[in-house]
Amino acid sequence: MKFKKLLFLFLLIITVTVSVHAQVVEFFTPAVPKFSVKQNVQFNFWPDSKEKGLGLSVAGDFDMKQLHGDMGVNFCNGNMDFTTQVIYWPVFFDRFNLGIGFTYHLFNYTEVFKENDFLFNVCFKMDILDWLAFSFMGGYFQKITFIDGFDKPVFNPSIDVNAKFLFYPGDNWTLYFQFSSYNLFNYPLFFSAMFSTGAEFDIVPGSFSTGLDLNTKFYDFIVNSQDCSQFNLVVYGRFKI
Repeated sequence: MKFKKLLFLFLLIITVTVSVHAQVVEFFTPAVPKFSVKQNVQFNFWPDSKEKGLGLSVAGDFDMKQLHGDMGVNFCNGNMDFTTQVIYWPVFFDRFNLGIGFTYHLFNYTEVFKENDFLFNVCFKMDILDWLAFSFMGGYFQKITFIDGFDKPVFNPSIDVNAKFLFYPGDNWTLYFQFSSYNLFNYPLFFSAMFSTGAEFDIVPGSFSTGLDLNTKFYDFIVNSQDCSQFNLVVYGRFKI
């Protein structure tokens, strides 16, 4: 009889623990991922040494409740960027995502050098209100550069930050403001500051949307004078699968 009571108490503790644990953290929710493909045209009105003239890029992404990934390629001024990113962020208390992310970026400056960027980030996302969301990523950033004609690579350790606000003012509209030290195809060392804002409208809800981004960049935002070193406009179409 005593053994049965202890067994019952043990099973009760396990049941309560598992129940509470499940409510606190959702590690993975089986679901069909949402896919999209985005085609960008970039107009560099105030170009820097990396981005001049007209830029063309295509990027795809998938999104699940606890898993997100991006991959894309960019062509500008005869040079090429390739980026891939994956984020795993479990859901806590059914309120916010918190996890880790990894990003790899390759910049091929034709016949001059090749940059390899590796980012290891802590990632956070939260829907604050029905019309407002916030995300943040930050962590360690390692740049490895191979210069044509030199045998040894150049190693530059750094850090990175990315903060983004999303606004949903009405049906089919998404607005955003972003402050970061990098973007999908541009990874300068800390601390070059980038400010971006934009809007996206669902022309065919669930299937196709279009939008535009305004981007500015400031090199050495803290040490030197905060002079704008780049300004561009990006127009894009997004196909949702």
